[in-house]
Amino acid sequence: GPAYLRPGNFEALRVAAARVRVVTGQMEQVLSEYGPFDKGAFSDMFEYMSPELAADVLAGLVSAFRPEGRLAWWCLLVPRPVQGSLTPLDELANSLWAHDRSWFYSAFHLGQVPG
Repeated sequence: GPAYLRPGNFEALRVAAARVRVVTGQMEQVLSEYGPFDKGAFSDMFEYMSPELAADVLAGLVSAFRPEGRLAWWCLLVPRPVQGSLTPLDELANSLWAHDRSWFYSAFHLGQVPG
């Protein structure tokens, strides 16, 4: 079964759960209010945007992250590779994606903010 259901992982997850904060709101507001960030994962976020809008949104995300922060995202059908000022971490992304149980995505991308 999934790692989060394994009894041996319960204690570590219980401790980590105290650090989780669920926030809802417009992305720009959340980024400015709670950033800067070290890590972020986004699913299908760029899927329904034009390439230009996707590039603009990605640039906005990058500006809300600390140097050496990492952004990860899955793509369903529309390719949105690492671009702009992010350094692609393709080898690591491919390695992680090989172990991902989300079979329906067509790609997984990982980029690092320059340090």
